[in-house]
Amino acid sequence: MYGFALLIFIIIAIATKYPTYLFAPRYTQTTGVSIVDGFRRQGRWALVLFAFIFPIPGLVGVAAVMIITAGIAQAFLNLSASPSMISVFISFITAALLISGRYHWLDLIMKILILVLSATTIIAAVMIIPYIDWHYSWKLYPDDFAMGTILFTAALFGWMPGPLESTVNHSLWLKAKIQDTGYRPNATESSLDFHIGYFMALLLAICFLMLGTGVMHGKGLVFEESAGGFAAQVIALYTQTLGEWSRPLIGVSALAVVYSTVLAATDGYSRIAATIVSCFKRPETPAQNHKANTSNFLYTCCVAIFSSGSLCIILFLMSSFKTLIDIATTLSFLTTPVLAFLIHRCIMSSDIPQEVRPGRFLWFYSLLCIGILTAFAAGYLYLITVR
Repeated sequence: MYGFALLIFIIIAIATKYPTYLFAPRYTQTTGVSIVDGFRRQGRWALVLFAFIFPIPGLVGVAAVMIITAGIAQAFLNLSASPSMISVFISFITAALLISGRYHWLDLIMKILILVLSATTIIAAVMIIPYIDWHYSWKLYPDDFAMGTILFTAALFGWMPGPLESTVNHSLWLKAKIQDTGYRPNATESSLDFHIGYFMALLLAICFLMLGTGVMHGKGLVFEESAGGFAAQVIALYTQTLGEWSRPLIGVSALAVVYSTVLAATDGYSRIAATIVSCFKRPETPAQNHKANTSNFLYTCCVAIFSSGSLCIILFLMSSFKTLIDIATTLSFLTTPVLAFLIHRCIMSSDIPQEVRPGRFLWFYSLLCIGILTAFAAGYLYLITVR
């Protein structure tokens, strides 16, 4: 839609969310407990505040990735069923896999296909370079900051590189891994894993931007409003660049990647909800927090709630595919400053030894980013209210 004009906002989003994405897993790596436990240790007010802001973006977010998965399945497999009906099937399968714990065998296959899709994305982006009209496409910022551009920029910002709640999920998964294996990765290992994943997200975002610019921008093409039409266009970004031979490879890889996101999002938000309930039941003493775990029954209930709730959004509340995506991403955009503030308090708390806490520069940079994110959210609310 904008060529490279929104690249600056992708970079700003990556830069301003960096401290928060770094701090949540670092807190768990240092203390052995999740960042949700860290909120509880700040006081019930922090846990209540987080419990208030996360459910709606979580439900809408799961619904969004679920309908994207259904759209890709419809486009790639040429299914006659609507994305909404396919979402019903996806929802039941996802809940069954998570509740039964039988999804772990999918991990290796999905990781391989994620690597395949990442590699083909980079290759396709390199191949499209000669076909990009750089003079026409390259702009540092949009010519017109109309309301549509402002709304789209907020949505882009909300999920770049992802909804900020995903860093809470990362913390919970790291805690579970430490408990399962008995091994706590050191700071160097955790930092390396984080930075590889974080900046790979930036690289892939730029690659997608190049593909959209080279194949669609300036040619009068716009993305389809429906989930199936959108998915078909995304696959076409690859086939028009790499060749028709790549369609099966891209289709399978894309379907695996987005479905793995459905699994991860449903599992992650359910873990968050179950952990919040468990934290409310106990005082914020470190010894008890180390021992306490959420029950399987509580986790099962949360999986059922998020699966059925997201499905209800798709079946009864979704006016259009684009609207659902915009709502999910914009809600994440508006709640980001609050979550960043809570995580900043945790990493600077007495739970973290002085020698492990972020240095003066990172402390100041984190506060600066929280201020920028707050200013963006407040400016957005002002503009949509006034205009």
